[in-house]
Amino acid sequence: MRIEELLEKLRKEFETLEREFRQEIPKKIQAARELGDLRESGEYETIKDRQGFVQARIAFLQQRISEISKVDLISIPKDRVALGSTVHLVDEQSGEESVYTLVFPEAMDGKRGWISVASPIGRSLIGKRVGDRAVIRTPGGSRACEVTRLQTVIVIASTFASLSVNSAKQSRSFSDCAACPERSRRGRCAPSQ
Repeated sequence: MRIEELLEKLRKEFETLEREFRQEIPKKIQAARELGDLRESGEYETIKDRQGFVQARIAFLQQRISEISKVDLISIPKDRVALGSTVHLVDEQSGEESVYTLVFPEAMDGKRGWISVASPIGRSLIGKRVGDRAVIRTPGGSRACEVTRLQTVIVIASTFASLSVNSAKQSRSFSDCAACPERSRRGRCAPSQ
């Protein structure tokens, strides 16, 4: 999942919850007040609990959107495991190969091999290089693996950017790429002149 896609997903949830918090919940609270004694109203208590949850989730989403928006893909190391890296591992005991991509916690998808940088596996891999040994500690036990291959977000992005540059020479436009150097300098992709 690209950063823009993740941000869009979080923004949609934020907008939905903000609408609920500002429009729907106040109407429900008013309706519960009109029913009479609030001390004995289970409906009122449920609405107030929901209001607190929505308010906390909105604050969390604002913080995450801000944090994720500040991620500078250019500063992510090319030679070590970091956010966005695809890592190939070989279990030292069984010889079994595993492939993981390190993503934000909100983008985790075990079926696709997308793991959080904050997960036990992700934390064990951060900073490792090809040939390094990683000891992965999970609730199910520990296992030692060797990093056999590493593809970082910078390598992926520069491959994409070079493809975009080649197609841009023909069509004179870039695809919207979060890692595009023009985007980081200007805030948008633009064809070079």
